[in-house]
Amino acid sequence: MSPSGAAELSWFDGNRLKIAAMTRDGVGAPTVIARTLGEPAAPSVVPGGAPGEWYVTWLDAEAGHTELLSARALCK
Repeated sequence: MSPSGAAELSWFDGNRLKIAAMTRDGVGAPTVIARTLGEPAAPSVVPGGAPGEWYVTWLDAEAGHTELLSARALCK
């Protein structure tokens, strides 16, 4: 949740990382922001410095090694 009261939700659906806005009317339409492998741990999402800017981080695995990945999402 951002200081302005905006909220975003991030989750895995199969091997896709999705993000969607949360409002009092419910969860908005999801957007795929990354592809994942295996069974990743729950992602973390935090607000950025600009309105509509969000950072998502998650752990993924490639070639038997755990990697920390992140993405910046700009939401309208």
